[in-house]
Amino acid sequence: GGPKPSAESDMSTRRDYIVAKYVEHRFARRSTPEPQRLRTAICNRDLLSVLEAFANGQDFGQLLPGPEGQAPGELALHLAIRVASPASLPLVDFIIQNGGHPDAKAADGNSALHWAALYNQPD
Repeated sequence: GGPKPSAESDMSTRRDYIVAKYVEHRFARRSTPEPQRLRTAICNRDLLSVLEAFANGQDFGQLLPGPEGQAPGELALHLAIRVASPASLPLVDFIIQNGGHPDAKAADGNSALHWAALYNQPD
């Protein structure tokens, strides 16, 4: 897929452009994944910013940086569960659906399911 096809372009050229744009997202502007911004978005229960982080290639299975220079060790799903409210369930679900593994263990050895029980988040 190269430049945008014109009205005179053949069907194959238009198809290649559509696939490149909408399937491969070749023309989308991407920024570098920023784990600290993801951490802030989760703490603020900001689903739109979490979606943006995912679109920019953020790996939800990667350890997040600790707050204010503390050592990393918290996964996105663990943090989302710890700060969850009933309104933030879609955020937790999105993280699970896109690489946040419920069985992954945090630095303390607990899975997200353990944290859900610990922080009284049964959903």
